[in-house]
Amino acid sequence: MESLVIIAGFVLLLIGFIGIFLPIFPSTLASYASLLLLHFSGIHSFHFLSLMVFALITLLSFVIDYILPIWGAKKYGGTKSGMIGAMIGGILSIFTLPFFGFFGIIILFIFTFIGAFLGEIIVQKNRQISYNAAYGAIIGLFLSSIGKFIIALIFTFIYIFSFL
Repeated sequence: MESLVIIAGFVLLLIGFIGIFLPIFPSTLASYASLLLLHFSGIHSFHFLSLMVFALITLLSFVIDYILPIWGAKKYGGTKSGMIGAMIGGILSIFTLPFFGFFGIIILFIFTFIGAFLGEIIVQKNRQISYNAAYGAIIGLFLSSIGKFIIALIFTFIYIFSFL
């Protein structure tokens, strides 16, 4: 039974890393679930405060995942329409995942860029401002992906070192 729990935890960690590249999978939530699995199975006991910090980090990653692309668009001169366009583009990219698999992350970046660009060009009619806002949205999306990768890596190290 213990080995099944350990294998399930590694599968959740793997899903956590896949979720960085395929947004349909809940990356940090799966990584956090692996730690909860260890804790509630009795294989390793984490302090309650540690579990709460891990949960807060997981929640924060969800917030950052949606805020950074919007922040990037705004930072580079985008308006609300560009931010909404970036969000719509990101959501639409999820529907392409069954067709593109691992390359879904590339589609996510492309759709976010196009969404921010179209949102700005419709309202502002200025190609340079629209391009800058779309570029900013991509920077924000890239930063959020790096953040999710770091969180998944930290949770993986915690999982592995809990056996030592």
